Amino acid sequence: MLEQKAGFEALSYIEADLYYFDFGYSSKMLSSIIDGNGKMGKNSVPVAYFLGFENLKQEMETNWKLFKTKIIDYTYRSLGEMFSTPHISYFYAPESEMAGAISGILMLYLADQTKPVIGFSVGKDETKVSSRGTRKLVSRGLNLSLVMRDASAAVGGSGGGHDIAAGAVIPKGKEIQFLETAEKIIETQIGKVQAKAR
Repeated sequence: MLEQKAGFEALSYIEADLYYFDFGYSSKMLSSIIDGNGKMGKNSVPVAYFLGFENLKQEMETNWKLFKTKIIDYTYRSLGEMFSTPHISYFYAPESEMAGAISGILMLYLADQTKPVIGFSVGKDETKVSSRGTRKLVSRGLNLSLVMRDASAAVGGSGGGHDIAAGAVIPKGKEIQFLETAEKIIETQIGKVQAKAR
């Protein structure tokens, strides 16, 4: 992982305390199963299983495995089609519900660690935007909640979230204008810190 320039933050996701439940899943697996089913549009399957409908176990695990296969494929596709500006790495997600997950994986393990990742999910009338940073970037001044809020407002959309992970919805076709505004905001947040560090 270090050879592919993943940050130390990524290692902390691998090395962590795990709790195991009587029904055979760890806390990490449980979270992943629920999230994977949700991303596959099958939110109710794990809920029903954990409420006692044991006949849904195979469907729940199959959905989870399909999600993992899809996310790996989509992540590597997005990595191969990633664009870069001086302060942002960005991509267009192959599927709308996957932009956030892809952004997170790219930011932690595969993308340039010196700038945040933004993923666009272009729909019929609007574009969903997902952004991810690292704790190191946040400590240098990055606040993606402000970036998403202000850049989306500048193009007639809305957004917000957390300093390390945020999202927005903007009108379709406004992605480049959004990026131009986001670039300026991120430069004021972390660009000056980079200049001082030299």
